[in-house]
Amino acid sequence: MIDKAKEIFQWAKKLVTAQIQVITYSEYLPSIGLNLPEYTGYNSSINPQVSNEFFLLVSSTFSSQRNDAWLLLNDSRDDISSSPLQLQEGYWTMEPILDDGVESIIRGAAYEAQRVNDLAMVSNLRNLLSGKSTWPGWIDECAMTIQLGRDRGLTDYNSVREGLGLERYLNWSNLTSDENVSSQLSETFDDIDNMDAIIGVLAEPRLDNSTFGETQHHLAFNQYTMLRDADRYWYANDPELTPLLPELNKIRLSDIILRNSKIESIQCDVFVVENNVDNFDCTLSNIEVVEPSVETDESPNYNYLLGALLIVTIIAIVSVRGNSENDDNREQEEE
Repeated sequence: MIDKAKEIFQWAKKLVTAQIQVITYSEYLPSIGLNLPEYTGYNSSINPQVSNEFFLLVSSTFSSQRNDAWLLLNDSRDDISSSPLQLQEGYWTMEPILDDGVESIIRGAAYEAQRVNDLAMVSNLRNLLSGKSTWPGWIDECAMTIQLGRDRGLTDYNSVREGLGLERYLNWSNLTSDENVSSQLSETFDDIDNMDAIIGVLAEPRLDNSTFGETQHHLAFNQYTMLRDADRYWYANDPELTPLLPELNKIRLSDIILRNSKIESIQCDVFVVENNVDNFDCTLSNIEVVEPSVETDESPNYNYLLGALLIVTIIAIVSVRGNSENDDNREQEEE
């Protein structure tokens, strides 16, 4: 009995990991403008190590895209009584989920457009976000991100670009055509070669249909490609998962949300904002769940595991959002 439980647990981990990989690479990355080359198999000559530059200049910069509050919505996509939930009220606590359920948070995340990835940051992250027991007093997310780069020995912006094979910018107007941004940068830094790299990458104009500017796009494209191609345990490289590849590849995050929550309708591509209820093109009515009979076959019940266990991916992915045509939610920005 114990051996059977261990076998099922190992399969559960493998299937959840595989589905996270599928959703991240087939849905999330394209939504932020990263379209990687087709997977051709495991390459042992590639170093999968996460670079200091990627960690500091890509994965740590999405705070600038956070809104000042979370929308909490009901089935009709109307605000519930506790909406909007201010950003500082949703950190370091499970109370909003316990009080209002995860469904209201997921509906709001899929309904509201995130901010553009730029130099501005909402006031909650600049002034009001308290670490409570973790950090005493109030913290400034922007200042912490800049200091983190200095603590970890990150070089200046132009040197980062040069190391990636990109051209150095000689003056502020070459970097950005936004005169206001250019003026503020020149007042802050005495020379463009002395600018912190995090400020530079966020000041760059966004590429077409992308969350990133040129430098961030270059870092993200290379890193995500290496993480996939250098992973011997990548789901598409696992012989045990080969029979399940058609099923794994067709399941989207919207399917997982519908199967494992009380939500009955949502846009099929949940990484792209949709605030017209009529355009929620993926639906699944809530029905009474009937527990499956005990399997007599020695092999695990793969389909049931996929349906029951992939809810874990919501925690890992649903808070990350892709591009949207709606960039109007910038009223509360703080430069």
